[in-house]
Amino acid sequence: MSRDAARPLSARPARRPRARRPMPALAFALCLLAACSHGGAAADTQGEARRALDLPDGSSVEVPQHARRIVPASAGLVDFVTELVPPERLAGLPEQARRYSGRRLPGDPYLARPNFSAYTAESVLALRPDLVLCSRWQLADTAARLREAGVAVVLVDASERLPEIFDALRLVGRAVGEEQRAEECIAQLEQRVEALTVATAGRPARRALVYTNGGTGGWIATAGTTAHEFLRLAGLRDAGAEAGHEGHVRCDYEELLRLDPELLIMARPDAEGEQGGTARLVLGEPALAGLRAVRENGLIELPSWLFSSTSQHVVTAAEALVAQLRAREPATADESLR
Repeated sequence: MSRDAARPLSARPARRPRARRPMPALAFALCLLAACSHGGAAADTQGEARRALDLPDGSSVEVPQHARRIVPASAGLVDFVTELVPPERLAGLPEQARRYSGRRLPGDPYLARPNFSAYTAESVLALRPDLVLCSRWQLADTAARLREAGVAVVLVDASERLPEIFDALRLVGRAVGEEQRAEECIAQLEQRVEALTVATAGRPARRALVYTNGGTGGWIATAGTTAHEFLRLAGLRDAGAEAGHEGHVRCDYEELLRLDPELLIMARPDAEGEQGGTARLVLGEPALAGLRAVRENGLIELPSWLFSSTSQHVVTAAEALVAQLRAREPATADESLR
């Protein structure tokens, strides 16, 4: 949850199943031959001890006892894995991690690892992995071909709510042999969530809406999305969910005005001070001039990587929201003297 270049995940509609295109037999055979001839996955793991990894659906998969060439196939999985293992245990990262993961900053040692632009059997096998972690929404035929090449593949369920995010982090921890480190990360996240609870206690729960509009129509992210989760963690009410919406929903101007949120949460480029396209459109649209969030300075932008996060960084997004809301509050008498 690779990502659409045109729209961040939290504002992206549900994917339609794609028709699978079988790889021609000759091309696939050449792909496997190339991988093995360069000491590929099958050669790397030959004779190495494996262990059974139990999966949430009751099945199990054999994974290396201590994976040394791990490939996370999505930006969200990059967030999980890089919390648990050092850079040298990664065979490569998806190119999208440079924009949509917490490891997007120049100079981060994880970004020095090789990268691939598309989740295909050819591009992943070229990295000679011994363990691939991928999301269930990614192409199933790629996972099948990787398994045929002898690579251990672990499918990680989508994680929209915090308990599911914790479950995904625990599964990744077991897959890479870092269960204790995963539990330490979860404990730290729970402390941060508790701090958010304290910070928002006693404050009015304002009605907010997560909105995206690239100029071809608007979308809202509501119940059952990571956007709903970071609103909840920030002590805000989801106006879309309260109106009965669920998932990623088309939202025209008439519906936006009907929902009339106090706060409108949108994405912006990572560059500080640069306004995002959705905010420019909302502020420049005469039909939305009466929107409460416009009239009362309730437009809030999150960096695009946080806006679309599907990992533990939903907590980071909630913290960023709370920080922005606090910065907009009038200073108390005591604060004005500091």
